[in-house]
Amino acid sequence: MTMREVRAMTTPADHLEPPTRPGSARTVRGRLSHPASRPRPSRLGRFEVTGLLGVGGMGQVLEGYDPDLDRAVAIKLFDPGGRSSGGAFQLALEEARIAAQLEHPNIVPVYEIGEGENGEVFFVMRRVGGQSLGSVLKGLRAGDTVLRAHWSRHRLLGAFVSLCNAVAYAHRLGVVHRDIKPGNVMLGSFGEVQLLDWGVAHRVDDALGRKSDPGRGIVGTPGYISPEQVIAPDDDVDLRADVWSLGVLLYEMLTLRPAYGGRTPTRRLESVVVEDIADPRERAPEARIPEEVALICLQALAREPSDRHAGADLLAMDVERFLDGSRQRQRALEHLDEAAELWMKHAQLEAHRGVLMERERKLAASTEPWAPLSEKRLLLAVRQELTHIEPDRAALFARSVGSAERALSQDPDNRDARAFLAMAYWTRFLEAEEAGDVVRQRYLAERVAEYDDGFLTRVRVGTGALTLQTDPPGAEVVCRRVDRETLPWSLGEPTPLGVTPLHEVPLEMGSYVLTLKHPEHADTTYPVFIGRGGHWTSGVRPVGLAPARPAAEGFVYVPAGAFLLGGDPKAQDAAPREERWVDAFEISALPVTMGEYCEFINSLAASDPEAAWRRSPRQDMGVHESGGQYWERPAAGGPFVVPERDRDGDPWDENWPVMGISWHDAKAYVAWRSERDGVTWQLPTEAQWEKAARGVDGRIFPWGDELDPSLCAMRTSFPGRPQPRPVGMFDSDRSVYGVRDLAGGIRDWCRERSYLGDSARRPVRGGSWDSEAAYCRGAHRTGYIPTYVGSSFGFRLVRELEEGRSEEP
Repeated sequence: MTMREVRAMTTPADHLEPPTRPGSARTVRGRLSHPASRPRPSRLGRFEVTGLLGVGGMGQVLEGYDPDLDRAVAIKLFDPGGRSSGGAFQLALEEARIAAQLEHPNIVPVYEIGEGENGEVFFVMRRVGGQSLGSVLKGLRAGDTVLRAHWSRHRLLGAFVSLCNAVAYAHRLGVVHRDIKPGNVMLGSFGEVQLLDWGVAHRVDDALGRKSDPGRGIVGTPGYISPEQVIAPDDDVDLRADVWSLGVLLYEMLTLRPAYGGRTPTRRLESVVVEDIADPRERAPEARIPEEVALICLQALAREPSDRHAGADLLAMDVERFLDGSRQRQRALEHLDEAAELWMKHAQLEAHRGVLMERERKLAASTEPWAPLSEKRLLLAVRQELTHIEPDRAALFARSVGSAERALSQDPDNRDARAFLAMAYWTRFLEAEEAGDVVRQRYLAERVAEYDDGFLTRVRVGTGALTLQTDPPGAEVVCRRVDRETLPWSLGEPTPLGVTPLHEVPLEMGSYVLTLKHPEHADTTYPVFIGRGGHWTSGVRPVGLAPARPAAEGFVYVPAGAFLLGGDPKAQDAAPREERWVDAFEISALPVTMGEYCEFINSLAASDPEAAWRRSPRQDMGVHESGGQYWERPAAGGPFVVPERDRDGDPWDENWPVMGISWHDAKAYVAWRSERDGVTWQLPTEAQWEKAARGVDGRIFPWGDELDPSLCAMRTSFPGRPQPRPVGMFDSDRSVYGVRDLAGGIRDWCRERSYLGDSARRPVRGGSWDSEAAYCRGAHRTGYIPTYVGSSFGFRLVRELEEGRSEEP
């Protein structure tokens, strides 16, 4: 329909009057004088007239009093003239009968119909207090703070549901209101909702036992009547016309703006017919209208009746469902606010805990272990406070997560609650990952996955990158991923990454072993650990490749670089977890053996037989003295030999690791071997030993994170009484670099001249044939006096290399 056609069929009236009845040449309005200009009677029947409540196109609404029942009433007064004015009386009678038979709490009841002494036609209704929806919306648009406090969106929508229920009830009885607008809806102070003015209501079936003529012409208020009431006013309209009018009211409640504007009634009618309704969210973005209710509103305002809700009851159900969800969402928000408040307290406690942990670390580093308690009071106080914090920390976390879970139980689709829980469990997951707690990691990872809607996907996958330079460049890089699910950990299929230098090559988080191949160098084993979203880089200095051959047979190359030191809470005296740089070195793949040590003893015996005898392997040292030598002393001029059996009758093997020697004995061997080989050999430092054992990824044992006695030579690896085993017997006790017998076999004296600040002790690393499981952990540390002799103590050799290149022997 065109604008011209719409203008041609509309009338310039704010409220269009009821149509002309059969047999009458004029409309009802043509026979009535203006209601405001008519004199107001003082009494109508037994009812006293006490005031004027309002004026409409069809008459006046008067305030009245019923003396018989002692109550206030409202009286709708029609055209004077009584029964002689058949049209007016019939209209009054029709409206009264319709209203009287619509017995619903949201429809004003009619008490009686009558005729005054001067022929006035009237009917009496309940006196409705409160404000019209029109005045409430006007006040809300004007920013009335009192109205805004009283009439929240939630409460307005509750009133709308009541209104829809009233209309649905009328529809069930076959009555279409046809003039639903804000002025015809009264809102009481105590939640009452009343739909008024059934004067142009239309019966669409025989539900009331009669059929009224629909009349001719446009009926209703421009801007609030449906398109079909404008386009085809001579046709019957069905109940979906009222659904459309309810949609207009819902639109205005949501946006506080009319759905269809225009300065004149004609312009408003044109808008209804030819203009598409704007999405209420776009019309009033500041109102933050939820999508669900916006779509409900737009469906009610569909131009085609078949696209709307089939009835006002269905519209009410949709809005009620939204309100139910809204109430649940509100409760969810309250729980979520509580969760956020608790999390803030948790974060404050976490920050304080971090400060205390750093303070404890510094105090522990500056306090000698042997210091008296009086000098450790501050350190002990900090440790005690840390202990007391843990229960509070756990309780705040649990309460915060509990509040968020209650929010989710109220609103299962609440993305904020899900994100909160995902992030909360993620912080705990990272903590468990840092501590190497695999069991907690698995549990927490499942909780994160349960709640994460994609926000944490990238960091959960943890893809990082590799940047690598070598000296010389041009090394082919072959990558194998470490499979941490096997025992021991295994390597995946080789994948070429290219030729160095490499720049930010994507790699998923995890452990890798790279083999660097160059025609002028031996293959270099270069392990890599990609932390969560991390970037592994070789640093400012290129990685020196392995020499073409090692300094001596049986030595392996460990390239320069950083590795994860310590951080194992189950290991004795383990260092705090930190990234430590170690320059390149070569280390013996196996400990020094009995046979190799015997060569040293015989060389020493040639010049000093007494010194040789004193340094020969001996039994464990007691509190004050040694238990005596294991070996037999040879006759003068005769060689020392590794006995087939010792004096206790136990068999010996020259391939056993050397044992029963002190730190000073080990240093004496190192000096002799360096002179013999022309190479500067040393005992390993603790950092060199730990990197050789654990690689760069912080693994607990050389082969992974779990222990089985069948993987190394320890106390429970064999049945019966424990005894030493030949070196290299357990191939599984092998680090990523190829260094062996680190978890078991023999414990290694290390180079440092103090242990934990105690210059009277020397560090010892690794497990032995006689060790319990705890000693097999790569971060495990102990310290002994350098003269101590034990049957589980031995050593191995290292050669330090100049950074960036490897020296030839």
